[in-house]
Amino acid sequence: LLGGDGIYTLTRGLNTSKWDDKYDDVTNNFTFTIAGNGSNDFAVAGGYGDICHFNGRTWKSYLGREVEAFYGNLYGMDMKGNTICAVGGTGREPIILLGQR
Repeated sequence: LLGGDGIYTLTRGLNTSKWDDKYDDVTNNFTFTIAGNGSNDFAVAGGYGDICHFNGRTWKSYLGREVEAFYGNLYGMDMKGNTICAVGGTGREPIILLGQR
């Protein structure tokens, strides 16, 4: 899994590898950070306060639902059990988001 202008996974073929952007329906916002409890329980965060969680089968975006969009970015995140903490800012204003999944 790779962040950047969305979320990408590496698909390996017999003699080729390519980055696949099959998660465009989850987010198109820039992702700056990835954290989680394991490969089947992690979240990404980034532009406009976007936080998305993967439960091993499906993705859920919290943007516009539990998290209101803002003109700034989330640059760091940690996840322990059911608690997610993300940090970033809007210009000179720091932002700390703390939530339960």
